[in-house]
Amino acid sequence: MAFSKGDIVWVEYDNRYPKKLRHPAVVWEYTDDETDFLGIMPTHARPGGKFDNILMLKTHFLDGEEVSFSDTHFVNQLFIKFQG
Repeated sequence: MAFSKGDIVWVEYDNRYPKKLRHPAVVWEYTDDETDFLGIMPTHARPGGKFDNILMLKTHFLDGEEVSFSDTHFVNQLFIKFQG
């Protein structure tokens, strides 16, 4: 399955509780082989001792989407996400 930059990806596991992960991945860019992607993780956690999270703006979000602005930050690093 191909995603586009900005797509929101929720990972669900049959053998996990809760089944849906707490934080979605937002597609940032694909790796060279276009099977895996780099993603960012939105969170409500503010910057603190061990976190360098960055506050987002309401204009970063589209109205009516599953993930909306609510004092939302993003973790200040890219994560490699593997498509299964």
